[in-house]
Amino acid sequence: MRRPYQAATAIYMLFLLWALCVRFTTPDTQPIPGLMEAAHMGLFGGMSLLIGIAFRRSQRDPGPAILYLAPLVAAAAYGLFLECVQITLP
Repeated sequence: MRRPYQAATAIYMLFLLWALCVRFTTPDTQPIPGLMEAAHMGLFGGMSLLIGIAFRRSQRDPGPAILYLAPLVAAAAYGLFLECVQITLP
C-alpha cells in the first residue's frame, strides 16, 4: 500500500477511535432505533472500502483475497480492538 493510502487509512482509524469512544447520547435514549448500529456499519464499511481502494490502486493485479477479504478482516479486527478499548471507558 502506498504512503498516501497508509496516511488516509491511519487518519480514518483515528477518526473511528474518536467517534466510537465519545458518547453522543445516553444508551437509553436513541432518537431512531437501530441508528447507532447503522452508523457503525457505515463507518466500518467505509474503512473496508478505503482499504480495498488502496490495495487496488497500489498493486498491478491484486488477487481477490487481497481486494475483498483483507479489508473485511482488517475492519473486523479493528472493530474488535475498539470494543476492547470501549470496555475500559466509563
